[in-house]
Amino acid sequence: GPAPVLERLRPDDYVAQIAAAGQEAQFMLQLVKDLGTSLNLVETLSVLAQRLKGMISFDAIAVYECRGAVLIPAYVEGQDQILFSSLEIPVGEGLSGWVAKHNQPVINGNPSVEPGYLNNPAKFSILRSALAVPLEGMHGVVGVLTLYHSRPDGFSQDQLRILSGISSKVGLCIENTLKYQELESFATTDHLTGLANTRSLFPRLESELSRSKRQMAP
Repeated sequence: GPAPVLERLRPDDYVAQIAAAGQEAQFMLQLVKDLGTSLNLVETLSVLAQRLKGMISFDAIAVYECRGAVLIPAYVEGQDQILFSSLEIPVGEGLSGWVAKHNQPVINGNPSVEPGYLNNPAKFSILRSALAVPLEGMHGVVGVLTLYHSRPDGFSQDQLRILSGISSKVGLCIENTLKYQELESFATTDHLTGLANTRSLFPRLESELSRSKRQMAP
């Protein structure tokens, strides 16, 4: 039979593909650099959200942290921010809970299945699709990164690939930040009583003494 006709890309298409690949590589490098600049979790995730906006269109972002058997919002921004901030999602339930349990992504899932999100009939959301990826640390899934869109089927396979490509870096970053915060807490708190220890009390005492002297000065 006749040879198959191969679809040929115009030169402009090649240029566009190369430019897109270069932009994506630049994004990845910049993100890796940015994520290493802060040991504050909210700051780190805020930087992540701002960077993602340059590559993927979304109406809301939620980064959930695994705490035992539940997912707790560690960072939320965008549409329905207050609603998402109040969620506690059992691992295995809903869209993000399923992703956490099975360590598998979901593309264009239904946001309304998140437990507690739309249980109240008075609540209404314009969000119609979600893209969620597990965030894996050294010892398993530490969280879930979920993007929400107001359009049905709002996410593409290319966007899933981008999110999956950064997920391990984000997972390790979250894990390291949480460990740092835990160590910082141990350094200033008595592990038995939960009260401030002497290491943190002396700097506080010096600060209060200095403040008193300034107030008493004529």
